[in-house]
Amino acid sequence: MKKWIVATLLVTIMTITISGCNSKSVGIDMPVDGNKPPMETASTKLLQGFEGWEDSEAISALKRVLSLQETITDASPSGAASSEFICKEYYLNELDAFLGYEFDTMMIPDQYAVVDLNQDGQPEVVVSLLGCGGGWIKVLRYYEGTVYGYSFVVRGFDLLKTDGTYMDYSEESNNCIRKLNFDGKMVHENCLGFTSSSKDEMMYHIGDEEVSEQEYSTFIENYYNKQDVTWYLFQSKIRASYEGQELLRLDFTARTHAQVQDMEEYYSGMNVEELFSHSSLIPEELCELILDAMEQGTEQETFTPLIVDTDISQEEFCSETGLEWDGMESAYPVRVDADNDGVQDLIAQCYWGGSAGYSSMEFCKKSEDGQYKQTSTLACLIQEFGFLQYKGKQYLLMTEFDYNTKCYSGNTLYLYENGILADGKVFSFVVDDYDMDTVFEDAAFEEINSVKKALSNKKMPDILFHQDGVICGSAETKYDSDASEYEYSSDLNNDGKQEYYNKSMWYPSNMGTVMCCSYEFENSMIIDDLCNRLSGEMGNGTLYTFWLDKVNGKNILYLYYGKDLDYTLYAYLINRFDK
Repeated sequence: MKKWIVATLLVTIMTITISGCNSKSVGIDMPVDGNKPPMETASTKLLQGFEGWEDSEAISALKRVLSLQETITDASPSGAASSEFICKEYYLNELDAFLGYEFDTMMIPDQYAVVDLNQDGQPEVVVSLLGCGGGWIKVLRYYEGTVYGYSFVVRGFDLLKTDGTYMDYSEESNNCIRKLNFDGKMVHENCLGFTSSSKDEMMYHIGDEEVSEQEYSTFIENYYNKQDVTWYLFQSKIRASYEGQELLRLDFTARTHAQVQDMEEYYSGMNVEELFSHSSLIPEELCELILDAMEQGTEQETFTPLIVDTDISQEEFCSETGLEWDGMESAYPVRVDADNDGVQDLIAQCYWGGSAGYSSMEFCKKSEDGQYKQTSTLACLIQEFGFLQYKGKQYLLMTEFDYNTKCYSGNTLYLYENGILADGKVFSFVVDDYDMDTVFEDAAFEEINSVKKALSNKKMPDILFHQDGVICGSAETKYDSDASEYEYSSDLNNDGKQEYYNKSMWYPSNMGTVMCCSYEFENSMIIDDLCNRLSGEMGNGTLYTFWLDKVNGKNILYLYYGKDLDYTLYAYLINRFDK
């Protein structure tokens, strides 16, 4: 069948830190007391990224800085090429000024990478910071008993590679591949290659030598092919001021059967309904063949050998039909006897542009005089299609997907006769039941049975559907949206104070996105942080909603993730952590 790329979903895999005997928690331990910090503490042992390095005072000091147990000493830039030492000490979560800019709120340590920037056998740590209207980078280096920090804007320190090279595109229209060189407390930015422009002319340089565009293209391609560094999230106590205890995870897997239904009408355009002629009908035996393939998951193996159409170019299609549709972005035409009269016709899936993916199947029937005439239009989306042959007749088979989730949902089958649509069938999956699997359960939590009872609900998809994608829990207060900036509030982290937020289900209007929970908090990163940490184990699963219930005096956070017809429910106890 004809393949079309309908969406590309990029998933960033984050990490979850696991600690404790009977429960999983997201966070770090408190700093230990004492004048001289130990080489390792319970907190620093949890830090990822240092596994390939032998223990040393340098690595221990960097770990203590990342755990907020030790300060760094700032080094501020004195020019484009180097940074000078300035005596200013602070913890990583105490940054309210950066490169001469002063901010009203503290910057948030977001993620870090461990990399030997200057290839001297000792690692540095590159820290990415959030907030204050932009992206910021702090490079941490241990030297003679002190951890120094060097500041960069994210545009000046991007696409970091494991060999320490990075991209600097802070200057408009120019870019530069750089590498740091440390000299005592000083750092120098060495330029390995760059582009520059003058009077609309682009010039290319490797080192100090001007080179050809081809030579620079090879140089930059080699850079892009280098291995990216691995980034690790700062722990939740630092990143979002909370400790999260996972109480329960339940996975629900759909048990389905395939069904077929008659189509009474179809759309030939926007809101234009047409009736099938029913001059001929699709045979039941073919329907059973398709149903069986869907049940067995053998659609490709079953359908591909039956495809009989021949691909032609868009130019051939327009030339032979004489049709040039205004506004058509592209066409995917085939030659086939589509209406089973012994004459080869032309039919094309025409994409009309725009992100929504609106397309149409344009049927051009060949007449006795050899001319083609457009006789039928079937509105569709960008989707796979092919004409399969069954017992001497051709049928148009189209692969269907759920527009909200972009997941495969079945097929449609059409029969043409005399240049128009005679019959149509829609094949889909029906959920019979759900199998529930307890993936994780904190049996030590006193009210775990109450939590599990609340989430052991196979009707959750129906509840979500009938409540327009939003569930409001017993620990949440709902306000009039016309009278309040935020529609909901709850004590999310059990500190006695209300967090205010909005939440709703966002439904896509384009081919590149999927339905998901849209939310906005007045002053909290907890949901953001928790979802980032769950992204690894959830894969392509999407957060649909969250809600809070009161259980024995504590507010329990529930998360609902969907993935095709399956879903996962989490329960977390969130507690505030003061940095």
